[in-house]
Amino acid sequence: MQNLISKIVLILIIIGACVWAFIPPSEKVRLGRDLSGGVSLVYSVRMPEGANRREVLDQTIDVLKERVNPQGVLDISMVPLGTDRIEVVMPLPNEEVKGLASAFENELDLLVRSAEIKASELDSSLSEGTAVERFGATGDRGELLQKLQAAYNDMRSLESQLDDGQDEDLATRRNLQRKLADAEISYEDLYEQVMSLSLQRSRIVRMLDLPQKRELIRGPDGSPMIDDNGQQMYRPSQRSAAMTQIIEEFPDLTDELAKVTAAWSAYEAKRTGLDDPEDLKRLLRGAGVLQYHIAVTPGLAQGVSVEDMRSQLAEVGPENTDSSNARWFAIHDLEQWADTPARLEALQADPQGYFASRASPLVAAEH
Repeated sequence: MQNLISKIVLILIIIGACVWAFIPPSEKVRLGRDLSGGVSLVYSVRMPEGANRREVLDQTIDVLKERVNPQGVLDISMVPLGTDRIEVVMPLPNEEVKGLASAFENELDLLVRSAEIKASELDSSLSEGTAVERFGATGDRGELLQKLQAAYNDMRSLESQLDDGQDEDLATRRNLQRKLADAEISYEDLYEQVMSLSLQRSRIVRMLDLPQKRELIRGPDGSPMIDDNGQQMYRPSQRSAAMTQIIEEFPDLTDELAKVTAAWSAYEAKRTGLDDPEDLKRLLRGAGVLQYHIAVTPGLAQGVSVEDMRSQLAEVGPENTDSSNARWFAIHDLEQWADTPARLEALQADPQGYFASRASPLVAAEH
């Protein structure tokens, strides 16, 4: 009897553990593309004759992943199909993610509408004398609006004086006309400046896409700098710096910006993919993988003399070497090839030796 009770308790524990592992189902159970919905794109890869097809596909997939999903946060899979195709699979967002995306878009629309200055609304508020109250009284924008409202009032006052002074002498009227012309020029200049101060939707989206990681501040010797409280010092993240700049320009929108940022954070926390297959297509088109090149491994170069290539690089530059099947390609971002400051320093000091000593050695030269 006691043995039976022990077995029942063990079974209940196992069942409880299994149930706990699946709660909440929306987070613990991952549906496949057939159940959750998604899109599959198949791309053909053109290759030269005699190329190692599996190696070509693997290298192309690595490049696509680095450029389309560099942080690895999007649920996008890329797998080779056969010997010359790549399948890119992206699940569509679930209802919860769609709701969060919609909430973010609504907050963003409200912010853009409150930050946008429409010509018709500006004209009516200037005539009513409420432009400053309508579009903000603080910051650079508020100061410019105050100047614009004053210029508008001066212009209308001069127009009224001209209309009322029909019987004044010619010199007085010409003086008023000259002042009115100057006031109109000043008004038009200020009007254009105010219209250019609208906060664009694209600027907010770019700000939210910036990384939040803060960079450690280091001293001349490379060691972390310490503040008066003994804490390591960090630079503001790129997003924080961009947000601060927007708030300085639009202090009246601080609360609205906070709501948009909160809505974006809630959406981003649940987001695992893209919202629209067209976004994936645009990313793939923008990845720049129009052609790829097989890097030369030291000692395994076929049909090319590495030493001759290095000599020609120094003498005639990278575009004028006489090899028919090899050429030099520039590395534009050295930091992608070094994961620590020490390795970056070693790369800059001896590029040829640095790349030759890699786990996957490559032929390199400095030019």
